[in-house]
Amino acid sequence: MADGTTGAEQLQCMTVWGGNGALQKWFALPALEVWVYNRPAGKQFGNTTCYVSSCASGRITRLLLAEPCGPEASVHGLSLQLGDLMAANVNQIQQKNFVRGMYETFTAAATDLGLATALVGSFFSPTRRLVYCNAGTPPPLTRAAGETHWVPLKGETASVSGAGDAISETPPGVVGRDEYQCGTLTLQTNDLVLMYNESLLEVRLEDGRVLGVEGFRDLVQRTHAESPEQVVPAIVKSLEKVAQQDWNTVDLTMILCRCSETRTTWKANLLAPLRLLGTANKQLEFAPTASILAANR
Repeated sequence: MADGTTGAEQLQCMTVWGGNGALQKWFALPALEVWVYNRPAGKQFGNTTCYVSSCASGRITRLLLAEPCGPEASVHGLSLQLGDLMAANVNQIQQKNFVRGMYETFTAAATDLGLATALVGSFFSPTRRLVYCNAGTPPPLTRAAGETHWVPLKGETASVSGAGDAISETPPGVVGRDEYQCGTLTLQTNDLVLMYNESLLEVRLEDGRVLGVEGFRDLVQRTHAESPEQVVPAIVKSLEKVAQQDWNTVDLTMILCRCSETRTTWKANLLAPLRLLGTANKQLEFAPTASILAANR
């Protein structure tokens, strides 16, 4: 799909990868590198689910960071449904159908779960455009190539053309219309975008304060890394230094993206029409209870 990048794996076309397990992957995709780090709170599986998908030609990369709260079985069930939704929309350039489907999935699960939040990003490599929709998660941070400052990425309230008419009535436990923030960002080579989960902000510092949005941004700003692949590990180490010993009691999830010069290969273009005739391959890493749920569906 993309030219080789040292240390990175290639996510095969028509693939949805992810889950709510302990994840640490570095993917090279056309015009985009993606680092996924998910460390569940003191266990092998947690509430936060991460997904990365690649379309039939590799041009469309979709990212999802979802954080539902509730019983383990309900969380797993919702995460599996989101994986199915990722697969069903793997070749859709526009993400409004996915966002609408995600909202409907959250709505249907509202009686079994607490608040479910999510961040969706869709990257189209020919234009280098990242379209995002934030449903209640902290604003991602972005850093332009050659700059040193990380800036919060805030969108506009969702409209019919963004998330769709589905966001009208808000049942308990579902993020409301006024919290769906959508936007578009055109990336340049070496621009970085950092997504992270809300639970991470609950890390309690040595002085007793909770990290919070501003505290996390300040921490990221102070963290030094020589190369993009070192950014997330460096942030984790910084958290270890400033947090109390019980910081492992919260889920810690980050997805870092770097715009690159790589392109879709001729082979991926040639095979794309054939892949469109098939279904997406799902490579999911879930808790055993989730596997049982999947088998009984």
